[in-house]
Order: sequence, then C-alpha cells, then structure tokens
Amino acid sequence: MKNHSLLIFLGSLLLQLFLPSFVFATNTIRYKGFTIVRESTPKTTTSTTFVDLPGATGTIHVMTREPSLLIVRFSGNSSCAKELTFDKVQTSSAGGFCLLKILVNGQSIQPRDSRFDSTESIGSSVDRSYHNVSIDRASILRPGYHTVRVVWAVVNAFPPSTKPPIFTLDSWSLTLQEVFPE
Repeated sequence: MKNHSLLIFLGSLLLQLFLPSFVFATNTIRYKGFTIVRESTPKTTTSTTFVDLPGATGTIHVMTREPSLLIVRFSGNSSCAKELTFDKVQTSSAGGFCLLKILVNGQSIQPRDSRFDSTESIGSSVDRSYHNVSIDRASILRPGYHTVRVVWAVVNAFPPSTKPPIFTLDSWSLTLQEVFPE
C-alpha cells in the first residue's frame, strides 16, 4: 500500500512539474495535406523591424512531381495598442499599424500588404481591446520541402515623439493547406 501511495504522489508531482509546458506549448497538427500550428499564450512585440512570431512556423512537403497550390491562413486575437505620451510640444496623437507577413522559404507571399491591425487609442493609457483578425495567402510550390514563417512588426506614425504601438497576438492559428494537382 505504501508503494502505491508513493507512486501516486510521484506521478502527481511529475504531472504538476511538466503539465504547464504541455498546456501552453505550441500545438502542431498534420493531417492529409494540412498542417495547423496553434498557440494560446499571448505574445507581444514593439519591434519596428520584422521579427519571427515565436512558434509560428510550419513545414510542408510537396511530394508530387508537379507544383502544388499552398493556401495559408493566419488568424488570431489581435490588439494593436498605442500608448500616448503627453508633453509641452505634443498634446496627443494616435496612429500606427501592426504588420504581419507570411513568408515561404524566406519570401513574402502575394499580396505583400502587411497591415494586419491599426491603433485606435487616444489618451494616456493603453487601449487593450482584442478582436479576431485573419489573412489568407496562396502560393504555387514546386516539389520539395518548404518552410512557412510568420513575421511581425509595428509602424509608428509619429516617430520619434511617441512610443511605438504594442502588438499582441493571442490564441492564434496558422493553417497550411496543400491543394494537389488534378
């Protein structure tokens, strides 16, 4: 009986230690021409140059002899907040954009417009309203392995007197769908 209780105790201890890494880790699902990468932990950037969205990477393997169509969908809860500063010269200003691009093998997929969200706040606080936003892109891929990455950045409409926007993505999903030739 003591051994059984010890095993239950050790099992629950291990579960408590390792469960958070499983619950909040990026999930990847692959099934019949689909790759789906999901994340439920909020990620934030204020980078004014494009950087990788952590975990938003997938690989697709075109195994046919002919090119295939790749359809990419990215969706998530987005907040593009602007924290405004007040000083003697500038009383208030809003403005900025949150950008998102989908890259295949390092190249941006058409269309290349990357405005994903825009700022809406005016005042001395940060407006953290979230809304669902998505983009779809398509590309023709030759046979072989292809890496799809999501990169993000912000644009400050009034530099350098204000802080850049704060871009937060929560509960996002990156879906890669290979459409096979007929």
